[in-house]
Amino acid sequence: MNKRIIALRKAKHLQLSVYNSLGQQVVVIDKGTRRGIHSMVWRPEDKYGNRLAGGIYFLQLKTPDEAKVQKMVIIE
Repeated sequence: MNKRIIALRKAKHLQLSVYNSLGQQVVVIDKGTRRGIHSMVWRPEDKYGNRLAGGIYFLQLKTPDEAKVQKMVIIE
């Protein structure tokens, strides 16, 4: 499981997504308007509940103001 902490000073609409190394969206972990500090636990599964294979993935946090991407490695 991967645990991520997000801190937002003002309420913002966000989308937290995972992409594979080909740039394809694998799953949307969270979507909606959020404010404050949030902690999320995500099991490495796609949108159908299938376990993801080991490899390099990208976590993208997108708001109306910006988009941040973080690389992550899933080890089997």
